[in-house]
Amino acid sequence: MTGPDGALWLTLVHSGEIARLTVEGELSRYPAGAAEGRPSIITAGPGGALWFTLNQANAIGRIGLDGEVTLNRLPTADAAPVGITHGADDAVWFVKIAAGQIGRLGADGSVREFPLPDRGAKPHAITAAPSGEC
Repeated sequence: MTGPDGALWLTLVHSGEIARLTVEGELSRYPAGAAEGRPSIITAGPGGALWFTLNQANAIGRIGLDGEVTLNRLPTADAAPVGITHGADDAVWFVKIAAGQIGRLGADGSVREFPLPDRGAKPHAITAAPSGEC
């Protein structure tokens, strides 16, 4: 995913890192903030930062352009967040594959959870509509 700085940002699932690759070919690697967390999907989001899911750590991470990581733990245990997107409401929206839920992390740090009608649906991805709504 292209970040606000024009660099390519990606998750390195097995090493537990977030990587940044510049157009000049410079590669930087940053710990994702949780040992064995398995960073999955990354998106540009509020505050000029990048946001990512930590599937095995049950958290949403934020990484600034300086590489500083902060984690937001999720209230539902073992929910396994995977897909993530930035909504028009300046929140990040994500899916929890093991919990059958959609989640919303607000700019104030609050987490809301929305159960799917079929809790066994195993949602994997989420995207914002062209209008920016989720």
